Amino acid sequence: MGFVYLSPTKEENKVSIVDRAEKELVDYIKSMKEPVEVTGNHYHYNQKCHMNSVHYARVNKESKIAMLIYIDGISPVVHFVNVDCAGNFLCNTLGTFIADYDCYFIRYIKEAEFDSINTIFEQAIEEMKKQLSWWTRLWIGEKRFC
Repeated sequence: MGFVYLSPTKEENKVSIVDRAEKELVDYIKSMKEPVEVTGNHYHYNQKCHMNSVHYARVNKESKIAMLIYIDGISPVVHFVNVDCAGNFLCNTLGTFIADYDCYFIRYIKEAEFDSINTIFEQAIEEMKKQLSWWTRLWIGEKRFC
Protein backbone atom coordinates (compact mmCIF):
# COMPACT_ATOMS: atom_id res chain seq x y z
CA MET A 1 0.00 0.00 0.00
CA GLY A 2 1.21 3.43 -0.83
CA PHE A 3 1.04 6.56 1.31
CA VAL A 4 -2.15 8.57 0.86
CA TYR A 5 -1.99 12.29 1.64
CA LEU A 6 -5.29 13.82 2.68
CA SER A 7 -5.14 17.55 2.22
CA PRO A 8 -7.31 19.70 4.49
CA THR A 9 -10.63 20.79 3.14
CA LYS A 10 -11.19 24.41 2.14
CA GLU A 11 -13.25 24.91 5.31
CA GLU A 12 -10.41 23.57 7.50
CA ASN A 13 -8.01 25.96 5.77
CA LYS A 14 -10.37 28.88 6.46
CA VAL A 15 -10.56 28.03 10.16
CA SER A 16 -6.80 28.00 10.47
CA ILE A 17 -6.44 31.23 8.47
CA VAL A 18 -9.00 32.94 10.72
CA ASP A 19 -6.98 31.81 13.76
CA ARG A 20 -3.87 33.22 12.06
CA ALA A 21 -5.66 36.50 11.31
CA GLU A 22 -6.80 36.83 14.92
CA LYS A 23 -3.26 36.18 16.17
CA GLU A 24 -1.92 38.75 13.70
CA LEU A 25 -4.37 41.34 15.04
CA VAL A 26 -3.70 40.51 18.68
CA ASP A 27 0.05 40.86 18.13
CA TYR A 28 -0.51 44.23 16.45
CA ILE A 29 -2.83 45.47 19.22
CA LYS A 30 -0.50 44.41 22.03
CA SER A 31 2.48 46.09 20.38
CA MET A 32 0.78 49.33 19.27
CA LYS A 33 -2.06 50.10 21.70
CA GLU A 34 -1.99 51.20 25.32
CA PRO A 35 -3.37 48.71 27.86
CA VAL A 36 -6.03 50.14 30.18
CA GLU A 37 -7.63 49.02 33.42
CA VAL A 38 -11.43 48.68 33.20
CA THR A 39 -13.76 48.39 36.18
CA GLY A 40 -17.06 46.54 35.97
CA ASN A 41 -20.07 48.75 36.54
CA HIS A 42 -23.42 47.45 35.24
CA TYR A 43 -24.01 43.98 33.84
CA HIS A 44 -26.17 43.63 30.73
CA TYR A 45 -24.26 41.00 28.70
CA ASN A 46 -26.37 41.78 25.65
CA GLN A 47 -23.64 42.28 23.00
CA LYS A 48 -24.73 45.91 22.67
CA CYS A 49 -21.83 47.62 24.46
CA HIS A 50 -21.95 50.53 22.02
CA MET A 51 -25.62 51.20 22.77
CA ASN A 52 -25.20 50.60 26.53
CA SER A 53 -22.36 53.15 26.60
CA VAL A 54 -24.33 55.80 24.73
CA HIS A 55 -27.32 55.33 27.04
CA TYR A 56 -25.14 55.56 30.16
CA ALA A 57 -23.33 58.66 28.84
CA ARG A 58 -26.62 60.41 28.07
CA VAL A 59 -28.11 59.59 31.46
CA ASN A 60 -24.91 60.48 33.33
CA LYS A 61 -23.90 63.72 31.64
CA GLU A 62 -20.35 63.71 33.02
CA SER A 63 -19.60 60.33 31.45
CA LYS A 64 -17.65 59.95 28.21
CA ILE A 65 -17.26 56.93 25.92
CA ALA A 66 -14.06 55.13 24.96
CA MET A 67 -13.53 52.52 22.26
CA LEU A 68 -11.33 49.64 23.38
CA ILE A 69 -10.34 46.24 22.15
CA TYR A 70 -10.33 43.36 24.58
CA ILE A 71 -8.71 40.03 23.93
CA ASP A 72 -10.99 37.02 24.40
CA GLY A 73 -8.64 34.03 24.24
CA ILE A 74 -7.02 34.75 20.88
CA SER A 75 -9.87 36.86 19.51
CA PRO A 76 -9.80 40.67 19.45
CA VAL A 77 -13.19 42.21 20.26
CA VAL A 78 -14.18 45.85 19.68
CA HIS A 79 -15.73 47.11 22.91
CA PHE A 80 -17.18 50.40 24.15
CA VAL A 81 -17.02 51.55 27.77
CA ASN A 82 -17.78 54.71 29.69
CA VAL A 83 -15.24 57.01 31.28
CA ASP A 84 -16.21 58.83 34.46
CA CYS A 85 -15.11 62.36 35.41
CA ALA A 86 -12.10 60.91 37.29
CA GLY A 87 -10.92 59.15 34.11
CA ASN A 88 -11.87 55.62 35.21
CA PHE A 89 -12.99 53.21 32.48
CA LEU A 90 -16.35 51.61 33.41
CA CYS A 91 -17.87 48.62 31.64
CA ASN A 92 -21.67 48.69 31.45
CA THR A 93 -22.04 45.48 29.45
CA LEU A 94 -19.84 42.77 30.95
CA GLY A 95 -19.87 44.18 34.47
CA THR A 96 -17.20 42.64 36.68
CA PHE A 97 -16.47 39.96 34.04
CA ILE A 98 -14.44 42.57 32.13
CA ALA A 99 -11.64 41.86 34.63
CA ASP A 100 -11.07 38.52 32.83
CA TYR A 101 -9.83 40.31 29.69
CA ASP A 102 -6.84 42.41 28.65
CA CYS A 103 -8.15 45.73 27.34
CA TYR A 104 -6.45 48.20 25.00
CA PHE A 105 -7.40 51.82 24.33
CA ILE A 106 -8.32 52.84 20.77
CA ARG A 107 -9.95 56.27 21.04
CA TYR A 108 -12.55 58.45 22.75
CA ILE A 109 -15.99 58.91 21.18
CA LYS A 110 -17.20 62.51 21.03
CA GLU A 111 -20.73 63.39 22.12
CA ALA A 112 -21.48 64.54 18.56
CA GLU A 113 -20.73 60.96 17.41
CA PHE A 114 -23.20 59.24 19.76
CA ASP A 115 -25.94 59.06 17.11
CA SER A 116 -23.47 57.34 14.73
CA ILE A 117 -22.28 54.72 17.21
CA ASN A 118 -23.42 51.77 15.04
CA THR A 119 -21.42 53.10 12.09
CA ILE A 120 -18.40 53.76 14.31
CA PHE A 121 -18.58 50.18 15.55
CA GLU A 122 -18.67 48.75 12.00
CA GLN A 123 -15.87 51.07 10.85
CA ALA A 124 -13.69 49.96 13.77
CA ILE A 125 -13.98 46.34 12.64
CA GLU A 126 -13.06 47.29 9.07
CA GLU A 127 -10.09 49.32 10.34
CA MET A 128 -8.87 46.31 12.30
CA LYS A 129 -9.05 44.17 9.18
CA LYS A 130 -6.86 46.72 7.37
CA GLN A 131 -4.06 45.88 9.81
CA LEU A 132 -3.91 42.35 8.40
CA SER A 133 -1.58 41.35 5.62
CA TRP A 134 -3.18 41.43 2.16
CA TRP A 135 -3.13 37.65 1.77
CA THR A 136 -4.89 37.14 5.13
CA ARG A 137 -7.59 39.64 4.11
CA LEU A 138 -8.00 37.74 0.86
CA TRP A 139 -8.46 34.43 2.66
CA ILE A 140 -10.87 35.58 5.36
CA GLY A 141 -13.01 37.51 2.91
CA GLU A 142 -16.13 38.89 4.54
CA LYS A 143 -15.86 36.76 7.68
CA ARG A 144 -16.54 38.85 10.74
CA PHE A 145 -14.27 37.80 13.56
CA CYS A 146 -13.98 40.93 15.71
